[in-house]
Amino acid sequence: MNKRNLTKVASLLALLILIITSLYLTSTSTFAETSLASQLYNGDEWNNYRLGDVYDKYDIIPYEWDVRYHTEKFPNTIASEYIKRNVPIIKRNKKLMLEIIKEQKYPNILTPDDLVLHIRTGDIMCEYNKKHEDWSRKNDDIWWNNVKNYINENNIKQVYILSGAHLKQCLDESAEYLENRKNFLQNDKIKIKYRVGKPPDDDVLFSSNATHFISTGGQYGMLLNEFRKSPVSSNLNITPEVKVVSEVKVVPLLSKSSFGQMDGVDQMKPVDLVYSLYKIKFKKRFITNGNKGKLNTVDMVYCITMPQRKQYITERMNELDVNCKYLDAVKPTDLTDNEYNILSNINQQNSNIYHKFTRLPVLLSFVMCFIDALTNNYNNIIIFEDDITIDINKRILNESLGEFNKSSMEIFFMGYCYLDCNQIYNINRYNYLIEIGDRNILCCHAICIKTRILTQLINYCFPMKQNSDELFRNFFMQQNINVCVPKIPYFSQNRIFVESLNESYDELKTCSFN
Repeated sequence: MNKRNLTKVASLLALLILIITSLYLTSTSTFAETSLASQLYNGDEWNNYRLGDVYDKYDIIPYEWDVRYHTEKFPNTIASEYIKRNVPIIKRNKKLMLEIIKEQKYPNILTPDDLVLHIRTGDIMCEYNKKHEDWSRKNDDIWWNNVKNYINENNIKQVYILSGAHLKQCLDESAEYLENRKNFLQNDKIKIKYRVGKPPDDDVLFSSNATHFISTGGQYGMLLNEFRKSPVSSNLNITPEVKVVSEVKVVPLLSKSSFGQMDGVDQMKPVDLVYSLYKIKFKKRFITNGNKGKLNTVDMVYCITMPQRKQYITERMNELDVNCKYLDAVKPTDLTDNEYNILSNINQQNSNIYHKFTRLPVLLSFVMCFIDALTNNYNNIIIFEDDITIDINKRILNESLGEFNKSSMEIFFMGYCYLDCNQIYNINRYNYLIEIGDRNILCCHAICIKTRILTQLINYCFPMKQNSDELFRNFFMQQNINVCVPKIPYFSQNRIFVESLNESYDELKTCSFN
């Protein structure tokens, strides 16, 4: 063979080797990604198993879906046991869930230096589901940088990335995202392991032993965090990002001629009846306190008050020196039996509010303020209950309200209770506000709210099946409403000198985010 032919053969061999090498590298890379993707799916036996939703939403039947299918489709699981034993139905029955979890036997392999990092993947990683990508913290550089800081500050030695998909959707996208996050967090001081595609109940039991736990979000992630045995007591300086709810147009109020003097109540839809009650019964019960000052960016301050507390709350408003509207609160005697039955399930024995006749009037008092604000085209309003104490000076209050107005937040709990103080948050994003990702917050004695969400909130509340605080909380969770609190509470409830009139919480748990 001549020299020219040898050169040609050598070139062809080199090209062949290059092609084979390229194909090998591509195939191994694809295999690695496909392998992780295939592991993510929990399997057909867990398809549509929704333990987080069973815990958080099993009290309204029917809801968007009826979670009771778990008892037949998933027997001998935590979800099915919870449904069968939750009689009468109690929403978020923490005591029962703890009992069920403690009954399970599962080995504890975690050490105090381990972090369990739950990353929500699956169907939310699809292009069509972009509205929920905040549950995975995709493209949220601030949040992930704070995760990295948390790992360093707490001397974490090992990270378990926990993830799974209960639907066989977007697995390749999920695997790619997990690999990306693993590479972002990886350094020579920590080990990172995947724990993916395990049975959801096993992940609950596994995470229950975690000293350190972080979740990107979702109902299941909240459940994993809530049922840990020995969580760290320090705050996690990480804030979640949520999308602003789209503006909702105001539904016109029903004309007076629609119902005359409340004729035909039996045929009314609950929300129609609510608007009619405002026009015919309660609009005239708003009284303005005269010419005083305003709070920054707030169009109106409402005070819901009972007669025996009118002097007390008037003194508090005089301290603030602000214009306000006092609403003589709705009382059980203001409502007929028919109105109770149309607007609530209070007379149904399996109801969470069975024969708690003060609950509907409390909700209606708030809703009357909502409707009055919509009627007057207000943008931002404050609602105070009549037992507040003022724990902040007016200058800081005004600066905080201005910051809230400019932010993407929709509701500002200036006072609250039962918030998880150990949740992830960012101390530096705002001067006065803390955006909360875990919207499991109660007590509405001092709220500032942007009215663009009120029509949607009113529609959500009726017929009433829960306490008003819980209804509002569930609405904020389900609609991804942006919720914030001050770094320290601005208003408390005076439970020492002002007794609760509606069977409310005795102990109010608040946080100091400093």
